[in-house]
Amino acid sequence: MRCIGKVELDYLKKLEPKERKFVATKIDTSERRYKKNFADIMEGMNREVIEKLY
Repeated sequence: MRCIGKVELDYLKKLEPKERKFVATKIDTSERRYKKNFADIMEGMNREVIEKLY
């Protein structure tokens, strides 16, 4: 969802229950191998932008 990239995870609090059910119940943005691989693929981009895309 583009809104999460702009407003961050707080955006989820604004969703109606019927909309929220389409979003994962647990969102993991911790430093994991997958996140590192994602950042490596997006090399050359600003780190802040990568965080919002992830």
